[in-house]
Amino acid sequence: MLDPITELPDDLQPHPLALQFRPFTDDEFADLVADITANGQHLPIMLYEGKVLDGWHRYQACIKAGVKAHGEPYTGSNPAAFVCSANLHRRQLNLTTAQKRELIATVLKENPDLSNRQIGKLTKTHHETVGVERGEL
Repeated sequence: MLDPITELPDDLQPHPLALQFRPFTDDEFADLVADITANGQHLPIMLYEGKVLDGWHRYQACIKAGVKAHGEPYTGSNPAAFVCSANLHRRQLNLTTAQKRELIATVLKENPDLSNRQIGKLTKTHHETVGVERGEL
């Protein structure tokens, strides 16, 4: 088990939940690398099941910048909700309809007991859209 904050090896893989949002463009990634080179890593990379749950681009940027990445284990009970919350609030995302439905499906699979309204709130989508996706699953 990892200490609360630890240096990370350079060979981690992304957790599938970390890949639910669009990848950075080349320009966005270059900006992140430049920022980490100049200012270091500020937010910890969150790990779950031995993989990067949140901070995949940050992790890769640290490696490219030659900065030792630091992370901590995710200790919550709802990793899908955590990833949604962290990414939807931190990044200005314009998801396509298909991407929103994929996100809803992922959260439903991880949290089938949540109501359509709860999942809608997590994914910033309408509860009726969640209901349609739930029905198709």
